[in-house]
Amino acid sequence: MTSYLDDSRSRQSEELAFKAEQAERRGDIDQAKVLFVEAAELEAAVARDVGADALRVRSALAVSAVSLWIRAENWEAAASTACAFLARPDMLIQDGVTELRNLLDRAWQTQDLVRQIGPSGTFVPLEARLSGGQIGIGIAPSQVVGERRDVIAPLLIRVAEWMERKAFRKAGPSQLASRFQILDLPALAGSYAMRFVLVGPQQQAMDNVLATPQAVADQMIALASAIADDPDRIHEVVEDPDYAKAFLRAFRDLAPDGKVVGQVDLSTGLGGRSPRQASFSPAIQARITVALQRAAEEIDIAATGTLKSITLRGEEPKIGLDTEEGFRIYRIEKGSHDDTIGPKLNRTVSVAGRRRRNEVGELHDWADDIALLEQESRAAHG
Repeated sequence: MTSYLDDSRSRQSEELAFKAEQAERRGDIDQAKVLFVEAAELEAAVARDVGADALRVRSALAVSAVSLWIRAENWEAAASTACAFLARPDMLIQDGVTELRNLLDRAWQTQDLVRQIGPSGTFVPLEARLSGGQIGIGIAPSQVVGERRDVIAPLLIRVAEWMERKAFRKAGPSQLASRFQILDLPALAGSYAMRFVLVGPQQQAMDNVLATPQAVADQMIALASAIADDPDRIHEVVEDPDYAKAFLRAFRDLAPDGKVVGQVDLSTGLGGRSPRQASFSPAIQARITVALQRAAEEIDIAATGTLKSITLRGEEPKIGLDTEEGFRIYRIEKGSHDDTIGPKLNRTVSVAGRRRRNEVGELHDWADDIALLEQESRAAHG
């Protein structure tokens, strides 16, 4: 049997693909596309020469050729090459047929997308692949899919807001929502995956914009990877506590439970280039839940009101504060305020502290600092 993988054209194709990847990393996308085209033409030529005595080699080379055309973003050539090999399924192994169908599907869909948004439009594919549990090949419980699908679109917008340094939005529509269009694509054959395309304005309209489609997709995967690695360290990446908690909740809802869904894999990549990936297991979902509980007990708290009660005796000293939101009880550390708190009774004070969980799991608000607000107290006493 001829060693087709040792064919000089294959070696040349590998060298061209390597140079194309180097050009990509330098940001020279046009040069990378030219090199990928040359590599794809050589790989396809070798694959066509492989006979029935080496179906596995023919399949591998055919898949490689179509993948190279996709990386060149030549969707028409990718589709026609895939169709040419699929026209002879007897000359391919089954895995090769499946993979070529997937690549053909991707080429056709991307080609249609480019026609819709125009050649200067920006778009990035994002995929959430579900597996294990009750997830089958191309089939999944609709509620499970719907729940996770409803998480992804608002999460992408939330990531964009954070990247643009917007104040955390607690309610209402996002000002950035109109900048992006999030399209839903059908799952590829032989898998169950929620597939999206994040579409932005034409490139010139995205100049000096931090939250481009590619940047948002990359940042979402980066956040997912950070949370999957150690949810407790999310605050090192996201300093704003509101955004940090929002991201933790969203990825917790995306993560699998281990019963209905066994694993969730997120990936993104433009033009078939090597995707960025992050994976979630059931164990990660549990760890995110614990991290959210820890975050809840470490919330900084602050309030202003009239100090109405002081209890210094017993094992649980506390104060009562009458605020605009209602009457609040705060624990205080035994002995820490005994010498200073008496004169503040029935006067306006500011309280600063933290929310903490005790040994039996109960959350309590603790006042670490109780400061008299002189001007307001004087006004209240006439």
